[in-house]
Order: sequence, then structure tokens, then C-alpha cells
Amino acid sequence: MFRRELRYCPADATRLVSMVDDPLLGQVLAGRYLVQSLLGEGGMGRVYYGTDVDGGQGRYAIKVLFGELSADPRHYERFVREAARASGFDHPNLVRVVDFGSTGGDQPFVVMEFVAGRSLATILRREAPLQTGRVVSLAGDLCRALAYVHERGIVHRDVKAGNVLVTHEHRRETAKLFDFGVAVELGGNETRLTTKQTAIGTLSYMSPERALCQVFDHRSDLFSLGVLLYQMLSGERPFQGTPIMIAVQNMAMDPPRISERVPGLEVDPRLEAMAQRLMAKDPAERYQSADEVLREMLGLTGI
Repeated sequence: MFRRELRYCPADATRLVSMVDDPLLGQVLAGRYLVQSLLGEGGMGRVYYGTDVDGGQGRYAIKVLFGELSADPRHYERFVREAARASGFDHPNLVRVVDFGSTGGDQPFVVMEFVAGRSLATILRREAPLQTGRVVSLAGDLCRALAYVHERGIVHRDVKAGNVLVTHEHRRETAKLFDFGVAVELGGNETRLTTKQTAIGTLSYMSPERALCQVFDHRSDLFSLGVLLYQMLSGERPFQGTPIMIAVQNMAMDPPRISERVPGLEVDPRLEAMAQRLMAKDPAERYQSADEVLREMLGLTGI
């Protein structure tokens, strides 16, 4: 199973034919997970809704890597490695990974808890700019999630609105970060990039050091958090244009003030200043940890 726009098989160059029926629907994976329906499709694979085959209460989101990526040993090994690593995470602000394996067609999959809610991308598209208290609550949850994974030596590499689910727990909105498909371990080979390698992730949220294929660390995720904080406050990302144009502006230009980006909009200047500091070009000028961001955010009075 390949992505929709692919016309020829990357392995043998045979012409691909559009599927009439998705071959994974109705399949049982790992002898336990019944694939019920398609939830969506992203840059690396498809996500399905699944249940326990024996009629149990389990509800799952199952991500299956596209065939052309599965055929590449680097993508295959990375996907499996990060699925194994994420399966050890247990935090209320992370979508829990419960299992992983491979389909009969040798495509790796990861099984996550099914979270009833909406993506932050959908919320921002429909409701942004968000009220200040709501921004602090959701951003605080993301700080907690990032602090947890960073303490374990992991860089997420794709912090963005589309990788955040917002659900209601204990009578409050709760943000949960997910999709560790491109995460890496600090100090591993993929954090020591050269200019001949390709930056992986979403360009419009990507830190300058990653876009330039330079050495990076957990502070790269904090840059992405700054873009997201700016977006929650204003309803817009700092820059417009194609993903490549935005990445270039992230590298070369200071983010505009929100009053310039969205004339007439007034936001809490302390939160805007936090977003600007998170998006500093030099990682040394950013906050140095997600815990530091959280402490300052929770220390704000009058919110």
C-alpha cells in the first residue's frame, strides 16, 4: 500500500493501480487488533481505527507506514525503533503506544490508545485565536509532555498542531502529544546531521538549526513549541508562504509582532514574549528546558 500520489512501485518500477478497497480493512493485526475504518492519512502513513478482535473494550489508533517507506531499510528501522521506544512512555500528556509489529505485507505498524477528541490543528482552524487561559492550559500540557521525553533523551522533531490531540479529562481540556515516527535519541547518529542529509519534520515549525541540517538537541522542539504558542495566541503562524519559504523566513527573519501579523489583535504581552524567546535563532538564547517554560508560564499572575 503506497501513498495516493505515487504512480510507480519504488522497488520494481511497475505501474501502480489505485485501490478499490483498502486491503487492511477487516484485517486482524498481531492476532489481536481488528482494523475497522480509516481515520486519516499523513505524510508517512495511514491511521486506522481498531478494536480488540475478541470483542474486548480496547479502542485503538493504528498507524501503518506507507509501502514505499517500508521498502527503505532506513525508514523501516527508524519507524520500528521509535515505536519500541515510545511504547515505554507513560505520561498523561502523551498518547500511549500499546504495541507495534508488521502487517502480512511487511509494513510496520504502531498501535496507540484511541483518544476521543480533536486535533489542535482543527481547533486552531475553527476557533483561534484562543483565550489566554486556554493557551496557558494547553501549552502547559505540551511543556509537561516535552519535559518527560527530553528527560529520557528523546527529541520529538515534529511538534506541531497536527500532532496534538485535545480531549476532555477531569472536567478540563487536556493536550496530548503524539506521533514519535521521526523522533530521535539525543547523541544518536541522526542528531549529528551533515549538510548532505535531509531535515525530517514539518518545515513551517522547524528550527533554523534543523532546517540547515546542523547539530541539534531538545531545544529544537522548544522552537517548534514557540511557533505553536504564537499560533494559539494569534491564530496565525509567524510567517506565510510555502513550507520552504516559511523555513527560510524562520532562519533569516525575526517573527513579527502579533499586532503586526494580525492588526487590531491584543494578546498578553508576557506570553508573546515567551513565544518570541522560544523562537530565538540561537538555541542558547531560548529557554533551555520545557520545565523552565512551564515554570514561567505558571508563574504568570492574573491569568
